Amino acid sequence: MKITLDKNLSNNTYSVTVTLSDVATTDTNLLADFGEPDIDVGGDVINAVPTTLTTLATKYRKLISGYPFTKTFSLAEWTLVAGGAKAVANAWGLTQVNRITAALGTLRGNTDDFTASEETIV
Repeated sequence: MKITLDKNLSNNTYSVTVTLSDVATTDTNLLADFGEPDIDVGGDVINAVPTTLTTLATKYRKLISGYPFTKTFSLAEWTLVAGGAKAVANAWGLTQVNRITAALGTLRGNTDDFTASEETIV
């Protein structure tokens, strides 16, 4: 799977759009069997250090059907955070990549230990 972060600065607002593409057939099959994991697009926003820059309201999106997803960060809103809106936007994008990667790892760790054919002769 490919995770793309499209970043834009316009009208004093940083925006980050997360797009998922190139979903492997094996992942599609696992999603069909085990369902789409929920990804928190809120919660702790952690930069590369790692340091929590801020905590956003919890909001969940489904791994595939919930994307693309865009989050905006205005310059005026993030003046009290070191690095401002740009730092928060970059950290939010990194946080999303890490969460999606972790969810895929968990999904890929699932195995179907149920599907079988059982016969009983009486």
